[in-house]
Amino acid sequence: NSGVFNIGDTVTVYNDSSNTQMINAAAGVTMRRISIGDLGSRGLNQYGLATIMCIRNNEYVISGAGLT
Repeated sequence: NSGVFNIGDTVTVYNDSSNTQMINAAAGVTMRRISIGDLGSRGLNQYGLATIMCIRNNEYVISGAGLT
């Protein structure tokens, strides 16, 4: 959500299920996939692991194994 995290804050998400889970970017928030640069919400495949880091006010990068 907008205004929740500070620059440098990092969150790791583990999908402990056999279903793909969505990691959604709220309105007013930019989430960019590392090394690809595309924007938007991401799927996290079964038993996948993703890390999200705040790099600017309401701007994040995301990477991980099983991230779509």
